Amino acid sequence: MHLVMGQVPLARMEARCSPEQVLAAQLLALDATGFEAAVAAELDANPALERVDAPCPVCGGVVPGPCCRPGRRRADTDRTLTSDPGEYAPATVTTAEVLLRDLCAALPGAEARVARYVVASLDEHGILDTGPAEIAGALDVDRRRVDRVVAALRSLTCPGAAATSLGEHLLLDLAALGDSPLVELAREVVAEPGPLTRGGVPAAARALGRDPAEVAAARDLIRTALHPYPVLDVDGECSEPVPFAIPDLAVLSDGSSVAVRVVEADRVRLGLDERFARLACGQGPGEAEAEYVRGAVAAARTFLNRVSRRWETMRAVAEAAVDHQREFVLHGAAGLRPLTRAALADRLGLHESTVGRAVRDRRVLLPSGTVVPFADFFPTAPRVREELRTILEAERRPLTDAELAAELSRRGHSVARRTVVKYRLQLGFACASERG
Repeated sequence: MHLVMGQVPLARMEARCSPEQVLAAQLLALDATGFEAAVAAELDANPALERVDAPCPVCGGVVPGPCCRPGRRRADTDRTLTSDPGEYAPATVTTAEVLLRDLCAALPGAEARVARYVVASLDEHGILDTGPAEIAGALDVDRRRVDRVVAALRSLTCPGAAATSLGEHLLLDLAALGDSPLVELAREVVAEPGPLTRGGVPAAARALGRDPAEVAAARDLIRTALHPYPVLDVDGECSEPVPFAIPDLAVLSDGSSVAVRVVEADRVRLGLDERFARLACGQGPGEAEAEYVRGAVAAARTFLNRVSRRWETMRAVAEAAVDHQREFVLHGAAGLRPLTRAALADRLGLHESTVGRAVRDRRVLLPSGTVVPFADFFPTAPRVREELRTILEAERRPLTDAELAAELSRRGHSVARRTVVKYRLQLGFACASERG
């Protein structure tokens, strides 16, 4: 007898996804635009699948309030709602939209309507086309609410943002630089810009009775330290009106309880064509035709099952996130609690990647009327915020946002000044001038 030495493969148990699970995961990962495209392709390929028009192409007629009312002006612009769902596919995010999102995150939820109006009233240079008093009158709110929104906007951008003229904007920027002879001279130049713009430094020096070298230094300060186009010129041409963000999910509240609706499920209504359903039961065609019909019906039901799983997963993840972030949903960014996708996945018994697919590129309509990215439910930098809280609570003198950003960088957290402003407001700390 001969013994042969060799390797014997051992049986192993592995968790493998079935082809159907892979296709369902791919459908879940699609954003609203991709999902609409997948639905359109399936409708073209399978006559057994049909789509029923919803009362409203945006929300399906289920989201209360003015957001989808026919003829409503999106973000106070002249573009009205139409019946073409493709018009509402998410477009390239404009600087104005990013600004509005950050502004709403830094304010209580009740101020979202005022914030939208203020941002929509900015021209391409960040100048208000109407005064705060007129805005308060148009919205029928207290003037102080408009002032709070404008103050938050200036904290996020620059001191002169949302001024009613370029001159006022430059003076506000100068006021933030403190008091010095050079700043005071720059104020004089801004208040009477004619000589400088028409005759240059020599003419301005003669008009002001100052030394030309001093006027030149004031001119350079205006050029280098001020922000004549403070808000909407970050990405080049950004004069487009703030777009209306179409939600994928909506959180509805009666003041005491909250509920989640999958808006997409109400907007995209799919079903099985009744004629094909009858034919699949053998009512009519011959055997060859019946086989084709049964195949089409089976494929339609499989696709409907994938769509249903997409919406069920989105709803389950949203309900768990809303339950955890209830204070954020009802009262604004100050109520955010630490939450990770992994923790939510453990709570639901799902894989973390499944939660990630359900959250990615989704928008949520809050009871306040604000539409926010679903990702906002998962604070990405709790350690940075806590570090910032520590710095603010230990400061010996009020630190500016730039100084706070520098101190965070020294401690190993590289964040932009604008991000520092957002976190500071979320923590409930006023700006340096008000903390003094």
